[in-house]
Order: sequence, then structure tokens, then C-alpha cells
Amino acid sequence: MRDLPDEMSRAVNWILSDDTGISSKTIWAVMMGADYPDHDIPWDVADIGRCLRLLAIIPEWADRLAEVAAAHPYWAPMISAWDELQALYEKESPNQRCPELYARMREIRGEVAKLRNEKDPLAGTWAEAASAS
Repeated sequence: MRDLPDEMSRAVNWILSDDTGISSKTIWAVMMGADYPDHDIPWDVADIGRCLRLLAIIPEWADRLAEVAAAHPYWAPMISAWDELQALYEKESPNQRCPELYARMREIRGEVAKLRNEKDPLAGTWAEAASAS
């Protein structure tokens, strides 16, 4: 893009792409200082993949992820486990099955639900029954 700093150009190109979701847009908005009302954490493997691809495009943001938790405190458990989640994604995603990653994300979603004073969103659902078997 003309006359934009490199980081800004990459950020604009990413937000205009089709590889976005609510959680990755949350990271983008915090880093850009923009207001994004639909903020949320990554909920599944596809979500975390979009977040990781965003950070691959703009790697200088990876060291600033604590800013996301500062803006949205319920992100803290996700940010605390970020390196672990990234390692699991890199290990499992080439096989397109990510049971360890999904299980760990589910644990984190439970922690997030407590921070939000919400019931675990998967408690008592078919997903909980499937993960128990």
C-alpha cells in the first residue's frame, strides 16, 4: 500500500482478507487501537489458526499479546497458554486433527467462563460427552 508503514500495510491487507474471525479481529483491534464490539477468544482450532496466521503476518504483535488481556481480561488464560497452544497447533494441524489442542482450548474456555461468571458453555452438551469417551 502506498505511503503506509510496513506494519500498517500488512495489518490493512490482513483485515481485508478472508482469513479473519472474531478472535483474530479482537487481536487486530487491540493492536490497532480500534474499537471492535464483537470481541472474543478463539473457540476452536480454526479460530486459533486464524490468530496464529495473523501473528505470522505481523510477528511484531506476538510480543504484545498481553495488551489483548489488558483490554479484555477474560483473554488472560488464553494468553498465558499461547506458546503451548501454538506448539500443539504446529504439531497437530498438518494432520487436520487436533485432539490435544482442542482439549486444551476447552479447558481454557472453562477458565474463561469462570472469569465471565458464566456456565462452561459446553457443560452438559454432546461435546462434553464426546470428550469423556
